[in-house]
Amino acid sequence: MTTIPNGAPAWVRSSDYTTYGGHLNKRNYQDEPIVNPRTDVGANAIQRMGADLAAVARMAPFCNVTFTANAAGSSISVTACRLMTGSISTAYAGTSPPAGFPTITHLTGKSYQIAIGGSYTDEYGVAGTFAPAFAGGSCTSYLAADAAYASGVNVVVTTGTGTGTHSVWIA
Repeated sequence: MTTIPNGAPAWVRSSDYTTYGGHLNKRNYQDEPIVNPRTDVGANAIQRMGADLAAVARMAPFCNVTFTANAAGSSISVTACRLMTGSISTAYAGTSPPAGFPTITHLTGKSYQIAIGGSYTDEYGVAGTFAPAFAGGSCTSYLAADAAYASGVNVVVTTGTGTGTHSVWIA
């Protein structure tokens, strides 16, 4: 029997310490210390783990995509893409991604649009909406930084140069 987790997936950003087992009134059973510190977890450790996991879920990037493009934008190749729902290491054309991965299209000049889906499902089958709040990037082939911003479920990346390798993280 599969145990389906409580709460939404991490990319929804709605988890807090209680989602991971923390509770302000949690105490060790009968105020006894743990029996074996090498294998047992006490209430104080659960409290810390709950707070730490919630912090990680709030800050972890949902997607990190690396792509190369030529100056005209006619050739976009995604060389790596890592999402909270999975990763792909086989290159694909920016306009024809595998199911569940972002599409990258050339807008104008040095601008590209990364289209992210509005909802994703985790490995337990729990769905959660995703709306990009932050995006950042770097241009690895040239000495110019990318400026990225979120617009709905799309991220627009304006690069220092249209040609080169660009790496963008989206949270």
